Amino acid sequence: MTMVAPIAMETSTPVEVRFGSPSRQRRLTVLFRFILVIPQSIVLFFLSLAALVVLVIAWFGALVSGRVPGFAAEFLVGYLRWTTRVLAYEYLLTDRYPPFSLEPSPDFPIDLMVRTGPMNRWAILLRYFLAIPGSIAAGLVTFGMYVFGIVTWITTLAKGTTPRPIFEANAAAIRYVTRFNAYFTMVTSFYPADVLGDGEHRSEYPPPPDPVPPPSPSPSPLAPLIDPGLGPPASRPSNALPALGGYTPPPPRLAPPPPFPSAYRASSVPELVSATPSTPYLGDVPPLPSEPRSGPDWPLVLSSGARKLVIAFFFLGAIGYLLYFAVAIPTFVGVSTAAARDAAAQNQAMAAYDKMVHSVRSFAFAGASCSGTGVTAPTVIQCLEANDARLATAFTTYTGALSTIGFPPSVKSQASAARSAATRAASTMARISAAGTDPRAYQAAVADANIQAVFSEVDTSFATLNSALIDDMNQ
Repeated sequence: MTMVAPIAMETSTPVEVRFGSPSRQRRLTVLFRFILVIPQSIVLFFLSLAALVVLVIAWFGALVSGRVPGFAAEFLVGYLRWTTRVLAYEYLLTDRYPPFSLEPSPDFPIDLMVRTGPMNRWAILLRYFLAIPGSIAAGLVTFGMYVFGIVTWITTLAKGTTPRPIFEANAAAIRYVTRFNAYFTMVTSFYPADVLGDGEHRSEYPPPPDPVPPPSPSPSPLAPLIDPGLGPPASRPSNALPALGGYTPPPPRLAPPPPFPSAYRASSVPELVSATPSTPYLGDVPPLPSEPRSGPDWPLVLSSGARKLVIAFFFLGAIGYLLYFAVAIPTFVGVSTAAARDAAAQNQAMAAYDKMVHSVRSFAFAGASCSGTGVTAPTVIQCLEANDARLATAFTTYTGALSTIGFPPSVKSQASAARSAATRAASTMARISAAGTDPRAYQAAVADANIQAVFSEVDTSFATLNSALIDDMNQ
């Protein structure tokens, strides 16, 4: 007994999923299925965040010890079970609402079984890269099942039950996705396989092991497992196993046949049971049911129509992704090009504005210099008018710079307003610079121009243009 049990405990197995068979569904729940699944999706979203944290911890733990820690494996198996149930409910494999639980539910038709085991540390370290081919296949079959979902929904709504080929094809797709997730989360070391279902040989489970022949009167290590309370008292000696009298002692109690096909069994040696049935999942020990699983429940043997439909899922997924990238890539490139164009326009406009602001500051400094002590009034006016002319030239240069920038169509109105404000400022300063040397005439020209309002309009129009460019880049 002590030699057989470690073999089973140390063996990793693929994920097996039970889907049951097509059954009648209420048309009202089918009609609103994508609404009814929303609460489950919300809970699964937050549960996936927790699973991500556990997965990181499990990755480091497995990298050190060579196997996923028991608590992490238990949580991840429960997360996979919950996800599989929601997918099966969403794609109309069952009318029963999934329980909000990580644990197995005896009365729910969807069930999952898997057993963890030791793993190669290199496979753990490179799990992300090793999973790429499986992720591509899972993505294609999922996308195809999603595209075909409208047909599934309409057919089930009309007939009140999911046609068997569609049922089997969706089950095969969901099982493959679950197996990929199990491999990626290190629940099992088996790479996802059998997307087209199991072969015919998988439809029969290995028979129970042959009973052990009656032991000899000599002491046997199996004697403690034999219930002395069985058989008629007259035929039960006190210190030896009976050999005569018409009573055959019962064989040792054996574990029911593993719920996995023979192709996945690690050992043909039966495991002896010497304890009560365990909880549904305890670390690395798989759940062993009290009764053998019925053969047709767990293997997924697809009909010819279902196999063709799974292949169609791949084609639909491939076509869908090609169309998606055909639209998404040009759109992304266009958005990137537009963003680069907007950024270049903003940089050019900002450079022109900064240059103009520098000219305005120089204008203010030069105007103060023109009013030096001991300078006559006509000389001061001439100095100020020359300074005004230089500022008018600066505004004209600023207007020309704005005219050469390739602004996006969405900000053309703001760019036009900025150019108009700069043009008015240039015209105003040119008019003041031509007022003449008479101090009164110059002061009257300055008062009529309202220079401060003109300058404020230039600043405001550029701020509006800059904000529009930023908004356009963020869209």
